[in-house]
Order: sequence, then structure tokens, then C-alpha cells
Amino acid sequence: MPEALELRPYMPGDAAALAIQPAQAAERANAVRMDAQLVEGPSWTVCRAGRPIACGGLVEMWPGRAIAWGLVATDAGPVMVALSRLVRAQIGANLKAWRRIEATACAEFKPARRWLSLLGFRLEARMDGYAPDGAAHWLFSRVRP
Repeated sequence: MPEALELRPYMPGDAAALAIQPAQAAERANAVRMDAQLVEGPSWTVCRAGRPIACGGLVEMWPGRAIAWGLVATDAGPVMVALSRLVRAQIGANLKAWRRIEATACAEFKPARRWLSLLGFRLEARMDGYAPDGAAHWLFSRVRP
């Protein structure tokens, strides 16, 4: 049986502590650069056996709209179902504060696209040249009914 997951507020250094998938290296670099802003949240860290395995949260763009961000450790596989349920619930609870939450996934990183769909996000558009390195991303959203 997988170990229980602990959800706690994001703390500076949590993103840097994750053993992430190579496809998330640019996103982690951005999260580390924005550490102080991400702490303002809402943002969370999910721990397994006291060690961070995922970080994520929301950054308000303007009233009613937020951008979701997230990083997942390479060894989160055994608890991905529980992690997905936990994250989906956190995002759903925050739809009360924002009517629209957006997220992006690198067009070449199919696992992120699948996960965003599992989290309740709907695919909207392809954004060519979106990332700092020029990579294309897919735009997803969850909109409050």
C-alpha cells in the first residue's frame, strides 16, 4: 500500500528540492526564480514520507483569472492516483476564488497533457513559441460553471 500523502503550504526551496523529470527543467528554473512570489500562493507542496514529491499552486493574473503551475518528482508514479485526486480537489476548491484557471503543457511532453486532462482542465489551443526556449505549449483551462 502506498504511503499517505501530506499536503502543506509551499515553502521556499521546495521546487528546488524535487527530483524532477527532465521535461520540467525549464518550469522548475522558473519556479525557483519566482520562489518568493509562489509562497504568496495559494501554493502547496505534497510530501511522501516527509519528502516533497510535487509542488504547485496558482498565481493570480487579475481578479477572476489565475495560472496554475506544478512540478512532479520522477518517483511520484506509485502515488499518482492519490496525488491527482488531491491536486484536482485543490484546484476545484480554488474555482470559488477565480472563475478561470489556466495551465500549460509542453507540446512534446504528453504525460503533462494527460495529467491536466485528469485534473479537469480542457484543451483550448496550441501556443507556438510560448516557452522561454521557444517550445510550443498547449493551453488548458478550468472555468467555473
